[in-house]
Amino acid sequence: TFALGLIMVGMGMTLTTSDFKRVASDPAIVAFGVLTQFSAMPLGALLSAKTFNLTPNLFLGLTLVGCSPGGTASNLVSLIAGADVALSVLMTASSTVLASIL
Repeated sequence: TFALGLIMVGMGMTLTTSDFKRVASDPAIVAFGVLTQFSAMPLGALLSAKTFNLTPNLFLGLTLVGCSPGGTASNLVSLIAGADVALSVLMTASSTVLASIL
């Protein structure tokens, strides 16, 4: 967990409040991303499992992973890829809160 904390601090140091203000100024982008996480990812996992004719245990596992909201790993990949890390962090936070309600 120390390494996870170190990664999170490192990502946080690359962000400023203006990054979050920019993303928060258009909440439709975050809403679209969260909607996509809860629709396209589970559907993609389900279709992949069917396409590769996985065993029932692997089928269920892949489908469950596809239904999980993003996390630190997705934020780290966004940072490495040069993507919008503030958007990734806000989508992760929003989808995690929404997943706990659903």
